[in-house]
Amino acid sequence: MIELPQLVEFPQWLIQCSTNTLERLDIFNCSNLKALPESMKKLQVLNIRKCRELSSLPKDMDHLISLRELVIEDSPKLSERCEPEIDSRLAIKCGGKQLRVDNIVFEANDGGASFNVLNPEKWALSNVGLFSEGQFNTLPQNTSSEVINTTTPDLYQTSRQSPGSLRYYGLGLENGVYNVSLFFTEIIYEDQTSRKWWSLGRRVFYVYMQVNIRSSNCNLEIL
Repeated sequence: MIELPQLVEFPQWLIQCSTNTLERLDIFNCSNLKALPESMKKLQVLNIRKCRELSSLPKDMDHLISLRELVIEDSPKLSERCEPEIDSRLAIKCGGKQLRVDNIVFEANDGGASFNVLNPEKWALSNVGLFSEGQFNTLPQNTSSEVINTTTPDLYQTSRQSPGSLRYYGLGLENGVYNVSLFFTEIIYEDQTSRKWWSLGRRVFYVYMQVNIRSSNCNLEIL
């Protein structure tokens, strides 16, 4: 469809004829077009150029599983709507489900994978290494034991195993200076004062931020 300045929306007859068969849609210089048809189930290529009044894509875009190419040029209203959100805050519930603490929402991180983009607009997780048995297990761990000296015990009752390196990546965060808060407690190894075999374990680790070491030889027993 090229240079149709009078076109405001697609004619109904065209929508009915093409929604189940259309594989490619090119729209050039339709300056007054304001809406696109929906239910284009087989669409593979959507090419939009110089459509200055078009401000939104089809509502069912997430169902267009065949779509492999999307081009938007010289369509300012649509380009602005399609820009990814930039966040200035990120909170993650390591090994647990989503949790709200006051006005902060800690996003869920309860799946098991070596690399997983949990939220494509915000963050991703990388967990690598092998345990001594040669197995790789990234499943979260949790406890129903009481966590003392805090008003938010639910925040500390889950964790994630990592035999080597556990990394979180912030995606789409606004440039600037950030305050980073890490919340720790020990929910696996017993206290050394119990003098049991399970109390012999030690959890000592490093904290890296932006490739640089921010804290070394962290020991939860003395933090």
